[in-house]
Amino acid sequence: MTDYLQTLEQEFEAHSNPQIAEGQKAYMRNQFEFYGLTSPKRKEIQRPFLVQSYLPPKEKLHALVKILWPKTATGVSILCPGIGF
Repeated sequence: MTDYLQTLEQEFEAHSNPQIAEGQKAYMRNQFEFYGLTSPKRKEIQRPFLVQSYLPPKEKLHALVKILWPKTATGVSILCPGIGF
């Protein structure tokens, strides 16, 4: 499961845009960190991670959400609803 998360975070980092991230962070009153991904770009990146054959086993999804949810970068925590929670 850690490989799954590391790969996801690496993909978000690789496509991050600091200029957009600055605006997103300001919009949220500097309460959260952002990768600077627009919604369409984030969805494009996370789509392969939400394919059922790639997701961790269903028994481990709750643990995955518990790891993702508190992450400070909202691009990662926003994946939670996509995996069924």
